[in-house]
Amino acid sequence: MSSYCIRFEASLLMRAERHRFHDLKKSTIFIQRLFRAKRERRAAIKIQELFRANQLMKIEKQKYQTLRTLAIVCQRLFRANHLMRVEKQNYQTLKSSVIVCQRVFRVNRLMRIERQKYQTLRSSAIVCQQMFRAKRLMRVETQKYQTLRTSVIVCQRLFRANQLMKIEKQKYQTLRTSVIVCQRLFRANHLMRVEKQKYQTLRSSVIVCQQMFRAKKLMRVETQKYQTLRSSVIVCQQMFRAKSLMKIERQKYQTLRSLAIVCQQLFRAKRLMNTERQKYQTLKSSVIVCQELFRANQLMKIE
Repeated sequence: MSSYCIRFEASLLMRAERHRFHDLKKSTIFIQRLFRAKRERRAAIKIQELFRANQLMKIEKQKYQTLRTLAIVCQRLFRANHLMRVEKQNYQTLKSSVIVCQRVFRVNRLMRIERQKYQTLRSSAIVCQQMFRAKRLMRVETQKYQTLRTSVIVCQRLFRANQLMKIEKQKYQTLRTSVIVCQRLFRANHLMRVEKQKYQTLRSSVIVCQQMFRAKKLMRVETQKYQTLRSSVIVCQQMFRAKSLMKIERQKYQTLRSLAIVCQQLFRAKRLMNTERQKYQTLKSSVIVCQELFRANQLMKIE
């Protein structure tokens, strides 16, 4: 009767250990799948960021080309007449202030976008940690993750639609400003014709004085124009360098954070594996002792 009890206890222990081994195997396979899915998702996010940066660069280049052509046309018209020069000077000052405001607004918008990306990445990492730590509540946590993912997708779609609406609004504003400038130039041309008729009546008497005055006025205007252009170029260079340094520092931070998360996950998995191995070793030693006692009992009965 005692040998039957020992044999039955040994079979129960073996079955319990087998079930525990299968559970441990399933948990390790599930952790590996989560790690691979997370790595693929990070790669997809990096590809999307590069594609959006390229699109923004193309839009900025097109805006710069249009701005350059408008500046050349305005310079030619400015040299034609004194009234056109005054209008162009006002337009250049207004334009430089608007460009600086737009650059600052775009930098702020990019910082907000990066902050939102960081927040979404942080929330997804917290969700993954909760899923890893909660084995028994895996189904409930997966349902929460699905609902969170759908809400994030909806938010991303709404945000992209808002961004497209802002871009279209900016295009409309630039078109409206160009139309206003054309109207001002047409009115200035009309006034120029009237003033030219008056000028033809007085031309014979004041040619020498007018040439000297215009030469002096042109020199002053050209110096003011060079100073404004130089200040705008310096501001653009400073903004571009600050933007490039911000991108480099952000990339370094993202890589360092991803490496730290991976190290933490590996350390926790190794610690869990060590505890399970110690349990398995102790159980194995107990089973060996039971087998030895059972064999000794059998031998004693035979003798």
